[in-house]
Amino acid sequence: MSLLPHQPETPRQVFGASSAMEEVVRLINQAAGIRANVMICGKRGTEKRSVAEAIHSRSSRGDKPFSDISCNGLAERTLESELFGHERGISPDAKTLRRGLLEISDGGTLFLDEIGDMPLTVQHKFIRVLESRTFRRIGGMQDISVDVRVITGTDRDLRKAVEQGTFREDLYYRLNVVPITLPDLKDRQDDIPLLARHFVQKFGQELNPAVREISREAMAMLLKYPWPGNIRELENVIERAVALGRGPAIQTTDLPPHLAAGAGPVEEALAKEATLEDLEREYIKAVLRRTSWHQIRAAAILGIDRRTLYRKIREYNLKPSEE
Repeated sequence: MSLLPHQPETPRQVFGASSAMEEVVRLINQAAGIRANVMICGKRGTEKRSVAEAIHSRSSRGDKPFSDISCNGLAERTLESELFGHERGISPDAKTLRRGLLEISDGGTLFLDEIGDMPLTVQHKFIRVLESRTFRRIGGMQDISVDVRVITGTDRDLRKAVEQGTFREDLYYRLNVVPITLPDLKDRQDDIPLLARHFVQKFGQELNPAVREISREAMAMLLKYPWPGNIRELENVIERAVALGRGPAIQTTDLPPHLAAGAGPVEEALAKEATLEDLEREYIKAVLRRTSWHQIRAAAILGIDRRTLYRKIREYNLKPSEE
């Protein structure tokens, strides 16, 4: 069983027993022993943040801060302030000095998810951080030295972004020293029972102690489904089933109805040769439906911030009445 050693098993620390994850686990353990920057590639919901946390916790920096931020949906000035901080008085709202994530993470690890969405101007400033290990707060004149290990995550093809001029080539090569590619959950079916049982244990303790296991029929349904939302979607499905279940085992009736057909709205759209925009709309609708339009939880499953989700809801004219 390919589990990460040295730590108690939790749902977010168990990566799986499948052959598809053997190389990933090897790279996680190897990356933990060196200082080099790591780029984690994988579709949304493949738990890139969990991999970053595992690398950090097993490294010599494990007792130092771990900070993370998603570059997706953040305005340039907001992202700059989050990363570099700002001096007091640089704007009417800046009434106090603010330390950014680089400063807060000194000695530890900074995980930048959706790095492909980082604006070019911020990319330029971040190059200096990697080259000199120094930065300046916004409005500051003094260089601040930091020792931060940088791990990034992306679901985009950054080589193509480099060719298109939307991502700096020098930054790409500095960040992509140790690449780790996460497979889709549908390509690692052997891991579904392991992950599902861990989520049952987690949510059983939190939500409903009466539910302790998964029936054979319900597990068969989980194995049949293609999981377009990957691990995050599986986690959400199990959370729902535990919350609604009467115990002791999750039954097929506790699972969302679309799992019975083995295909959800996204797969149906694919069969109709839908556009990328159509697929995104259907997937967002499916997640909103699954979370009963709880936008904070839906945004977490989708891997975007709430503002971006709100913009998408308006853009696609989605309404609860449709669900």
